[in-house]
Amino acid sequence: MTNKTKKSYFYIDASIEEAKKYYYRIKQIFEDQTSEYSNVAMLEIGKLNVLKVYPNLITSDEIQIQINSATDEMGTLAILSIDGKEIRRELAKVKISKGLQKSAIQLHHLAAGKYILALKCDSGKVYYENIVKQ
Repeated sequence: MTNKTKKSYFYIDASIEEAKKYYYRIKQIFEDQTSEYSNVAMLEIGKLNVLKVYPNLITSDEIQIQINSATDEMGTLAILSIDGKEIRRELAKVKISKGLQKSAIQLHHLAAGKYILALKCDSGKVYYENIVKQ
């Protein structure tokens, strides 16, 4: 019983290291107990300093983000709970220009707590930064 509804998933792998490739797939179990595996997705980790957030201890309703990219591409910014669940997608698509770019994100909608800002590039690369809102 194949369900063709498109889903998005986030997973935080605490064992990620620079300059390595990682392979993932999802096993979907249907109500009738049959299962199906997704295609294998490859994640290639480059330098981990592409995404920076400041301040990472937020005392106002705004943070500054800095993206330092080697290429022009598109991506998605999302705010995740500390366990990796998507809380809010900041912008449907973000144009990532080669070089350094800075922007601000409003966080008045977030309660106090720990969060993760995720930048998911269309090329498959994903970058994370921890943030704490007081």
